Amino acid sequence: MPQAVSPTVARQNDEEANPSRVAIPLPEVALLVLTRLLQGDRDMLMMLGLCEADVYPLRALPSESLSRLLSRVAGGELIEIRLHREALQRFLQYLQTDSRSEREIRSMIEAEASHPFMQHFYGMCYADYHHYRQQAGLLRPAGRPTTPTAVVIAEIEGLLQKLDLLAQPAAVGPFDLLAIHQLTGYSLREVWWVYEKLTRDRLPP
Repeated sequence: MPQAVSPTVARQNDEEANPSRVAIPLPEVALLVLTRLLQGDRDMLMMLGLCEADVYPLRALPSESLSRLLSRVAGGELIEIRLHREALQRFLQYLQTDSRSEREIRSMIEAEASHPFMQHFYGMCYADYHHYRQQAGLLRPAGRPTTPTAVVIAEIEGLLQKLDLLAQPAAVGPFDLLAIHQLTGYSLREVWWVYEKLTRDRLPP
């Protein structure tokens, strides 16, 4: 009978036979990132230099196994995904970038940014927006923003003009509008409603 080979030895043998590939421990991989990969998110696959076949073994898991895998990732347990070495560098760079932007995104969500705001500045789809709202404890659906009162509109518009944020909409970033929220206490939802209304014809797509 052939002697059984342990998973560790098998992995080492595979790496020696395929030096362009490496088993990557990803204890900090975000649940959202892995979910996108499993769903075949083409933009993310392209960014990581992957094709759908690279993540097919994960996607082919039975639903109950997939649920356990996602639970392990969410719990911070060590998992391994086999990627090309070049993809490893891109993936680690992506994770580092994401970790730096997490605080920024949370600050916008906690200031009650609307989905159109997050979509405009971060390219965020509604599913991700809902996910971040849940993380922030904002469990109710955001819904469509109600029209701010005339007093609110006038105050926000006055500050936008004072800070010269209406002349060149393409140069305005999310922190510029977050400053309006911090100065007035009005939500980013209200700030964006007024700003978008005043610059609708000049905002970049």
